Amino acid sequence: MLTYSIGPLGGQVRAGITADLWTVRGAISIGGFACIAGVGMTALALRDFWTYDARTDEHAVAERATGRRRRGSSDGPARRSRGGSAPSRRA
Repeated sequence: MLTYSIGPLGGQVRAGITADLWTVRGAISIGGFACIAGVGMTALALRDFWTYDARTDEHAVAERATGRRRRGSSDGPARRSRGGSAPSRRA
């Protein structure tokens, strides 16, 4: 929730200050570089996500098993057909 309320406003403030100090082109460029740097730092800080596999993770496997027991099925969730919309009901 905090990201949705602060993120856009913080970005606008950063862009406005940067554009005031340099130029609009500089603000856009610095924002792009900051975004790339932020994603890179996050990827390095959260390296465990690189090797995460939901098919073999013990917690994900246990959660799927719990969900199947609640539904009473071992096949997984029921799938809807892809052929058009749901059948219409006639009165």
